[in-house]
Amino acid sequence: MAGPPPRWLDLDRRLVRHGLALLFAFAALFLRLSCIDTQPLWFDEGMTLHIVHAPDGLAYVHNTPPLYYWLLRPWTSWFGIGAAGLRSLSALAGAGFVWAAFHGARCAFGNRAALPAALLALLSPIQLYYSQEARAYALLLLLLLVALWMLWRLAERVRIGAFVLLVGASAGALYTHYLAAFLLAPAYAVCAWSPPPGARRTLVRALGAAALAVVLLLLPWLLTWSQSTEFEARDP
Repeated sequence: MAGPPPRWLDLDRRLVRHGLALLFAFAALFLRLSCIDTQPLWFDEGMTLHIVHAPDGLAYVHNTPPLYYWLLRPWTSWFGIGAAGLRSLSALAGAGFVWAAFHGARCAFGNRAALPAALLALLSPIQLYYSQEARAYALLLLLLLVALWMLWRLAERVRIGAFVLLVGASAGALYTHYLAAFLLAPAYAVCAWSPPPGARRTLVRALGAAALAVVLLLLPWLLTWSQSTEFEARDP
């Protein structure tokens, strides 16, 4: 019969828990920055370069929301517009994903899930690929994972910190890619019906308020997008 974990690996201790999560995140950042500029920019990354470098580049953001480009423009002013500078923001987001995987898995499935989840996120080939690409997908994955983590925390107990982070992560995901709605909507619905009936009303109210706040935060961009995008007339 397995005994208790050694004291240095007791994830119920806050310092150990956060230290291990940061260790995984730094390892992920090192791995994602390694050889990040080996491959040349491909077509979509070239479009990213145009959007963040051309003076009027942000005017060309129509098919996707603008958060990634809003962040990447000042980022490249500090780190340059070479392949490494363009891709390093995604590497940072990928490292954040590993950090969130550790905490999210522990919150959802307990201490024993934290280390395997972080290790899987650290070494996942597809996650590593998106973390070395000058596109918005690494940021999108990070924000979606944080949103799912906060949903789980709210299902356990409604608290203001988790509510604020849920709204921020959900709105950020939708400002990164419209298809985030196809994951967030069912996740909200499943979370709302997860507690027993006696505790469900409070959670439903909190999630309803969160969804309303997300819509209100997204509305300014949708109005701007609809007014600045020229829609072609289609033949009947």
